[in-house]
Amino acid sequence: MDISTAGIKEYVRSRGIDLVGVADAGKLLLADPPRPATNLMPAAKSVIVMAVAHSLGAVYAPHIMLWTRNKMQTSRLLDQVAEEVGRALENKGFLTLPVSADKPVEIFKLNHGTGKNSGRPAYSDIFP
Repeated sequence: MDISTAGIKEYVRSRGIDLVGVADAGKLLLADPPRPATNLMPAAKSVIVMAVAHSLGAVYAPHIMLWTRNKMQTSRLLDQVAEEVGRALENKGFLTLPVSADKPVEIFKLNHGTGKNSGRPAYSDIFP
């Protein structure tokens, strides 16, 4: 894989991904409330964003279980390609953080008394 924006996009599309883009990690806002990707990985410079279309047959299927299976398959493909790209980049000396296509990166447990997160510590608490 050529380690350039064009090379990464070409590789990702060759693995079955329909859409791929590369964004500035400091400007790409994620989650609710919006915050930059650098909140998850402060050293990040760029973020690779990927998408796969669901099968239209599954989307319009009369039973949600058919769509759910298709969603699981597309998420699995996205996760697999994210891991492959991450490993290839790390083999070239880059630090990567592949994230799940359909699982939350952060889980908050709101303490109703203080209004603050009482769940797991933030990345910045662990790696200042």
